[in-house]
Amino acid sequence: MSWRAPLLVIVAAVAVLSLVLAGGLAGAATADAAALQQNATNETDSPEHVRPDDAGDDDQDATAGWLENRLAGMLADGAIQLDEGEYELADQYVGEAYQERLGQYVDVEGEQSEAFEQAGESQRELATLLEEYQETLDAYETARDNGNETRTRQLARELAELSRQIESEGVALERSFVVLENTTDTNYSDATRSVNETVVRIRTDTERITEETFVATNLTAAAERERIAADRPLAIEGRLTSENGTPIGNATIAVLDPAGATTVTTDAEGRYAVTHRPRLLRANASALTVVFRPDAASPYARAEANVSVDVEPVAAELSIEPIDGPVAFGERASTTATVSVNGTPLSGVPLRATLDGNSSSAPTATNGTVTLPPTVDAAVRAGERSIRVAPTFQDRAVTLSPTSGSVTVTETATTLSASATANATGRIAISGRLVADGTPVPNAAIEIAVDGAPATTLRTDADGRYEGSVQAPGDADVVSVRASFDGSNSNLQGAAATANATVVAAGTDDGGLFGGIGRAGLLAALGVLVLLVGGGAWAWWQRDDAEPESTDAPAPEPEEPTPSGPSPDDVLGEARDRLGSDPTGATTLAYGAARSSVADAVPGGDRRTHREFLADCAADGFEAETVEALRTLTDRYEAAVYDPTGIDEAGASEALDAADRVAASDR
Repeated sequence: MSWRAPLLVIVAAVAVLSLVLAGGLAGAATADAAALQQNATNETDSPEHVRPDDAGDDDQDATAGWLENRLAGMLADGAIQLDEGEYELADQYVGEAYQERLGQYVDVEGEQSEAFEQAGESQRELATLLEEYQETLDAYETARDNGNETRTRQLARELAELSRQIESEGVALERSFVVLENTTDTNYSDATRSVNETVVRIRTDTERITEETFVATNLTAAAERERIAADRPLAIEGRLTSENGTPIGNATIAVLDPAGATTVTTDAEGRYAVTHRPRLLRANASALTVVFRPDAASPYARAEANVSVDVEPVAAELSIEPIDGPVAFGERASTTATVSVNGTPLSGVPLRATLDGNSSSAPTATNGTVTLPPTVDAAVRAGERSIRVAPTFQDRAVTLSPTSGSVTVTETATTLSASATANATGRIAISGRLVADGTPVPNAAIEIAVDGAPATTLRTDADGRYEGSVQAPGDADVVSVRASFDGSNSNLQGAAATANATVVAAGTDDGGLFGGIGRAGLLAALGVLVLLVGGGAWAWWQRDDAEPESTDAPAPEPEEPTPSGPSPDDVLGEARDRLGSDPTGATTLAYGAARSSVADAVPGGDRRTHREFLADCAADGFEAETVEALRTLTDRYEAAVYDPTGIDEAGASEALDAADRVAASDR
């Protein structure tokens, strides 16, 4: 048996080689995701993953259509829940998931998404109002049943006001549905009908409550003429009585104007006289509204009357006081403005002061003045700057011409910090902060250069902090990261900071014998080799020890080869191991593992982009839970691959949880 010793040496050598190579690959970035993705996706002429900006017209249209259907379905389902009184559930339909889909639609369609955004906001607000109405209605019925008249009346008035808001929001939502129906291929008739039925139901309930709670009233109003102007106010008089003619004294009567109502109190006979000077009444208005506003605990119902008018617009005077200066970054350039007509101050007139695009708005007070303090931010340039004060309205009873003043803006020094840390994949995490005289500088562009070469641009947040990541040069051990802020065209001085980052060796041999072979694949191959050699050695050992009974015995049938390569579970385990040190890599592995686990159930899935693959899974009858998990995973995968800052550990953890649900699903 002299051959046994050399054979054992060969087996031992192969085993040692396996351990050495395994140790050398232990710190390397694996190719598991690539292997799984290859199993699920064969190479084609088009890339596997396509960003919306880079997709072709057909691909983009298909994505937009899928998102439109998804958003429309959420709106329609939410509208049905409104009609059924499930207000909290209706709000959820246009909640976080809706906003997430809307964000994706914005990436594809841009400004065309405004109608979806408006519809979502209106439906969410409508759900909130309806839920508040229901809670108030419950309280009203309790107070009524308990005989608490004062509380019952207060709640009935709250219900009436909520009903008016619900009707207004319902009209806005139905208008959004009309716009969406005209710009997409989706029918919103069911959703519109549900909203309309909801509004009508609330209106009917409120009218019944008002009738059973309050005494009906009658209000009259008459004017000396129709012409009305800011320099020629209109005198109005009338009377307030109950339905049976009993005068109502000490009641508040108001003449409505968007700039603020003019109020008066009725006498013992229910009579009133008031003079109204219009400010923001529309120039084309044909009527002036006069209303009776009962106190919350009053037994009387609200009433209103209209007076015919002919509005004559009048040019008022707008003046501003000199501005104290100079001012610097973070301070306010306060300016005081006054509005009057023929020396009479006008209240409730909204004005806006603008300083290099930065503005402040407020209405005038009863004395006709307002102080407007636009903040000096980084966008305001240093030197002598102009502040423009102008009205925020047009086509009203009062017209105004803008006016301007000047202020001196001084330059402020800045301080910029920077830190850089590289991980095992060669990704450099960069962060820092920009402050000006101790004040954070928000929304500032921070230019990042690596070893002198421009790499990326980051933006500071509200606290002046910035963060992001870049890829280190391929052959560098230590890289220099320079962050800089250019203060030109602002009131801030420029600043720069430098940090060094040590790149951790990857431990791979990209160009050698094993270049391009993943760790798991290589170890699997070596394991098979060890088993083959070891098994052969054992067979020969046994053959040598045993005396053969026959030399004509038939050879055993060869076994079917066992497929090699990592399983989805193996790769998900690897992704978990990399979660803390490399969230981006962990997310990529998770997506590849999950997609591989369901690829066989999607015809043609190997030629689909990640968004098309998701749509195919939804269309091919996958369980709703699986589709939602795959949708979450796809969203996180896009963030990891396409966002310049990558994905954080929390986002990667969500991706792994979603991948686990997809891999464990029954499709």
